[in-house]
Amino acid sequence: FRHPLTPYRRHKAPNTGAFYLPLHGQPGGLGYDRWVGLILGTKNKKLLPAGAVSYFVAQRPILRRNPKLKHLGKAGLWVSGYDMDNMKPRSYVEATLPLILLEEEDREALHGRLEMASQGANLVRFYLTSALKDAWFSQEQRPKGNLSFAGRAFWREGEGNFSRLLDGFLKKQSSTDTLMKGWRTTLERQALDLFDRFVMSADPGEGNPQRIYQAQITLRKNLRGRKLRNKLDLPEFGTNQIEA
Repeated sequence: FRHPLTPYRRHKAPNTGAFYLPLHGQPGGLGYDRWVGLILGTKNKKLLPAGAVSYFVAQRPILRRNPKLKHLGKAGLWVSGYDMDNMKPRSYVEATLPLILLEEEDREALHGRLEMASQGANLVRFYLTSALKDAWFSQEQRPKGNLSFAGRAFWREGEGNFSRLLDGFLKKQSSTDTLMKGWRTTLERQALDLFDRFVMSADPGEGNPQRIYQAQITLRKNLRGRKLRNKLDLPEFGTNQIEA
């Protein structure tokens, strides 16, 4: 049984194979990286939207034909739930997400583009938190955690940028390639800005200038590297190519 108001994630177990479990809240709340999966699901079916959401999104043609239901075209999705740890609630999280209704053909195209954009952003978040660990800690001191406070700042401060990217895709005023190049540049600037801000906020007496410098160099290389460009379906930088 799947509750119609609950999104599900695919879980793999050694003995029973793959099955779906309810999606729980995560430390730090809900970022825009979850938007695509909660509204449209993921292409690989690892995340399924709530049944009620999938049904509503599929009714777009009916809504367009009925003048009395046009106001539903501006509907939103309210997502809420508990962040659990070993059957104990750690926090209650909630967020309001835009629920955009499109024809099926446009929806499929937008789905793929936004999933790429979200995956690219998640990779940049990883690069940022890894660089902060490298800047603050030696290999012996390096913590195993994910520096969730940095991740929360990354998702929170990037919401406006993601909304502008979404608006660009919907209005189709620029090519997908142009929008994705701009998105990569936006992610790069945001990651470098957050890195500088977090590093500068630390106690100067506790910092290691050489380690900080090397961490920033590595971060810059990663942000312009092949892996991120592949995530965003962008070609590699040419010898003299500048992307701003």
